[in-house]
Amino acid sequence: MNQHHTTTTSARLLTRGLAIAALAGIALVHLVEIPGAFGPMPVLCAMFIALTAGAVVVAAALVHADRRVLWVAAGLTAAGASGGYSLTRLVAVPFDTGDVGNWGEPLGLVSLFVQTCLLLLCGYRLLILRDLPARIDQTGPATRSVSSPG
Repeated sequence: MNQHHTTTTSARLLTRGLAIAALAGIALVHLVEIPGAFGPMPVLCAMFIALTAGAVVVAAALVHADRRVLWVAAGLTAAGASGGYSLTRLVAVPFDTGDVGNWGEPLGLVSLFVQTCLLLLCGYRLLILRDLPARIDQTGPATRSVSSPG
């Protein structure tokens, strides 16, 4: 195995690991919010459950595969969570009227940080995948051979 292949494989595994950790963080932040939303805000609770489940499913899929569709799903998970947080801070919505202007909520700030990091990571990985042949976008190790000059 040549050095370029090893570096490429290491970088791919590192980005997947970071994305999995970020998705787990998003799931955990919203999981701990479910009990407080369960009774008074059932729609918000359902959204937290869906987001938590979605993040876990995408993270589990990234454990097994490095596919564009999974990076898009991870990015959409982060964007959806950030968008929901921002929406409920900007306007009163029927399922959450009490958070308008509450930008300083500590768990929300943690979530925004993790989601922003994941969005940046997904953008980076999608740029890398865009430049690679489709056959590398698969479960196994990269199959593109790197020929040496000369």
